[in-house]
Amino acid sequence: MNIFLLHTVRPGLDSFEKQLLKRYPGHKVYNILNDYWNRKVLTEKESFSKQCLLYLLETCTSMQKAGADIIICTCNSLSPHLRRIREYVTIPVVLIDENMPAAVLEKGQRILAVSTAETSRDAGISLVQGQADASGISCSLTPFCRDDAGKVMREGGDMAEHDRIMLEAIRGIDRDAYDVILLSQLSTAHLKELIMRITGLPVITTPDICLDNLESLLGHAVAG
Repeated sequence: MNIFLLHTVRPGLDSFEKQLLKRYPGHKVYNILNDYWNRKVLTEKESFSKQCLLYLLETCTSMQKAGADIIICTCNSLSPHLRRIREYVTIPVVLIDENMPAAVLEKGQRILAVSTAETSRDAGISLVQGQADASGISCSLTPFCRDDAGKVMREGGDMAEHDRIMLEAIRGIDRDAYDVILLSQLSTAHLKELIMRITGLPVITTPDICLDNLESLLGHAVAG
């Protein structure tokens, strides 16, 4: 099966492919990095235009014409927009935050939602709150957005500084105030183990949940 991965930032690009093929070997993976979307969703935010939606649809249909059997978008800032157009694509379009809300709410109702961009923050919180409301669950979602970390990553690719900012900030949280930490972005998922050690709290990452839920499309996953 040909799997096309749509990325908007470079960090996490290689790691997600490796994790995917480790869990689901034998498939062909093609990485598409389009920085336009990273800049567009950050600048336009809620005013994502009709032209942008059409280009996003064309991006997906172009991947299909190139031979994609499945598309996986690794940017959760794009998820709200892809949900609007993926019914018009005749192959599966999987979102990185697919099934994430249920996994977070299973761990607790006091949630710290960590992000490095407002668009990612808003998309993650909206998704979890929507699931909580639909399930009749009362939850507390606390946004924790460090745009300064996102800026050094996006503008200079300095992941060491990105990680330093994020971990230093995490050390300052009141760990007794939360049941679970959500890392909604692929670009922060590599910090999972460190954040668990610092806080002693369970940490949910979107790529973990996404990979767990691909068996229906890609076949039985390899353990480990």
